[in-house]
Formats: sequence, C-alpha cells, structure tokens
Amino acid sequence: MGPITNLRGRDLATETKLATHQHLLLPGKPVSEHILGEVRDEVRREQAADRKLGKIVSANIGRRDEIAIYIRGQARAAADVGLQFDELFWPATLSRRRIRLPLPSSC
Repeated sequence: MGPITNLRGRDLATETKLATHQHLLLPGKPVSEHILGEVRDEVRREQAADRKLGKIVSANIGRRDEIAIYIRGQARAAADVGLQFDELFWPATLSRRRIRLPLPSSC
C-alpha cells in the first residue's frame, strides 16, 4: 500500500511538513481507507495463521440518537475489516463505580 495522498495526489506526510505554519485539511476518506486497508490485511494474516482474534465492543451508557451514527460507523468498519462487533447498552443511571468494573465475560 502506497502513501496516503490528498485530493490533489500529494503525499500527506510531505504536505504536512510543508504546512508547519498554515492549516491543513486532511481528506478523511483516503486516510480512513488506508487505515482500514492496513487493519484488514492484518486481520487476514492473523486468520491465515489460525490465531484467535478479539472483537470490537461498543459500550454505550444511555441511548442517545446522536451516538447511533457513531455506533453504526463502528459496526460498519468492524465488518469491513472482518472483525466481530458487539454493542452493550447500559442505562444512563449506571453508577460510576459500575462503569469502572470489567466488561462481562460474554463480551
């Protein structure tokens, strides 16, 4: 996989060095595709070596509509790279003490 480039095809690492005193917008889609591609390749290598993989768990306290978009993105990214994804929904009234306890073994 080659370097991550911006929409003008310039290498982002080089452009970042050039932009020390100016603002730089990173193109999210190419960066995301690059990272997901690397993770996907690593997951495939681990699967080919018959190694056990973990899963991504999103623990959510209180159901909020604005968080649902973020959770869908997590689930989509996990599926894209071949990892299992689980969601945990806890009530908004959950105590700080309980939040700090380990996740259930079913996760």
